Amino acid sequence: MENRKPLPMTVCDRCDKDTSWFTMSWFNTDYICQSCNDQEELHPDFSFAKDVELAYVKIGNYNYPGVGYPGKDGRLSEEFKQALIEELGL
Repeated sequence: MENRKPLPMTVCDRCDKDTSWFTMSWFNTDYICQSCNDQEELHPDFSFAKDVELAYVKIGNYNYPGVGYPGKDGRLSEEFKQALIEELGL
């Protein structure tokens, strides 16, 4: 079995807490901890943000910065969502 070292500590871009586990947000380019990731997955716009990201990857844009994180209690505007739906054929 491979001997793996733990990742060095880093700070979550969203909550500023130290973490050794992180992933990139589906909403933007933040590196977020497990707790923030769990909260993000519960956000009402999470599925939409994920669908948009995947649609951009399918057309070859691997550097799309995301739809933007509207905050825990915020929402993406319907006008913005509609523009992306039309642009990407979602």
